[in-house]
Amino acid sequence: MNKIKIYIVLISLFFFYNLYDQVEIGVHCYLDPNESLNNPSPLQKSMIIANYNLTFVLCVEQGQPTNFSEQYIDEIGFIADYFDDVSYGDITIDNVEVLVDAVNLDGSVEAFELSNTLVAHPSFGVDYVVNDNMVREVLDSVDQRYDLSNFDYNDDGTVDMLVFMVARMEVGKWGTGTPGLPTSMIYTTNDTTSSGANILIDGSGYGSRGADHALIQRKRASSADHIISITVHELGHAWFNFPDVDHSGTNQYDHWSFGCFDEMTNGSGFRSRPSLYNPIFRIESDWLTPIEITDTETIVLEDIDSTSQIYYYDIPDRPGTSVGGQRIYLTCYSNTNRWQEYWPIPASGSNQLGLMVWRENRNLNILNTWNYSDYQYSPVDIESADQRQLLFPVNDNYFSRFNFVA
Repeated sequence: MNKIKIYIVLISLFFFYNLYDQVEIGVHCYLDPNESLNNPSPLQKSMIIANYNLTFVLCVEQGQPTNFSEQYIDEIGFIADYFDDVSYGDITIDNVEVLVDAVNLDGSVEAFELSNTLVAHPSFGVDYVVNDNMVREVLDSVDQRYDLSNFDYNDDGTVDMLVFMVARMEVGKWGTGTPGLPTSMIYTTNDTTSSGANILIDGSGYGSRGADHALIQRKRASSADHIISITVHELGHAWFNFPDVDHSGTNQYDHWSFGCFDEMTNGSGFRSRPSLYNPIFRIESDWLTPIEITDTETIVLEDIDSTSQIYYYDIPDRPGTSVGGQRIYLTCYSNTNRWQEYWPIPASGSNQLGLMVWRENRNLNILNTWNYSDYQYSPVDIESADQRQLLFPVNDNYFSRFNFVA
């Protein structure tokens, strides 16, 4: 097993500048910053060790090609591996189903086609992803074609988690997503539970972390990885109470935070392959247990994905010379994990390990959405990625972007 040996001298440990990756504009996610969960208590263990099910309704915008290959549909199932990997087996996706309008003899499928086109650059509201009337029309078709009791796996009268996914739309239109369904609709199907009650699709909690039975999202998804990336982002809100880390709930994105190294940032991963949730959120969820560095010592770092190893060090408070309450984390990666395959640390396919330095500002609640509105004083950051540090902003328009410097 590859390892990195580091000699830690506590008196000389200092911060690097924040690192960002230059990427294309990703997905616009809305999460209400004023909701009651905007200052939540830490997640409970019962919330983050669980079995889940996912039911996708695959759609395209009016006028877009409806055909998707059998391989494309099969690869959406990799989302189960994502949650197994990010949680070290604590989160299990038992069933991943993709509901479509038709299945062809060659195994390819035809997606449901919306009855109209989508708003190009919507503000948050009923048209933010897909208008509620178009959603109802598609759900009517789904209800006619499928027995939706098959997707109420615990027989509680509600489809476990429905993901309304528009995978193809015109060039130039924003990808958008949010928990819930527009108008917080609750759709009553014609199918019934074992006790005779009608099965519901529960889209309540639209735009908030209170929505835990449905998502709605759209993205120009040329591969299944695009669908997985936006879905794990929105499920991070709905299932685990994670905030957006690049904005405070509106469309005013002013920085990339973790860039492509974390799926709760508004990106799509390297080469559109979603990255795992950042290790600080994974610690918050009890999926990782960090090891404290307390003295000058030599430590051996091993790949976090295969060993779950992560070290931390609390920077001593020095009033008047430094901001107190700062903690750094050290992790390394071998890129043998599917979700880190295209990370720039180390070069893909090499046998080396890449070192990451993460920072947590412990003065701020990491789950409070409003705390991410000031990128210069945020709860979490990357300080260094395999010795790459912040160079300078390339431009300062809608998204601030940054270059690597080694």
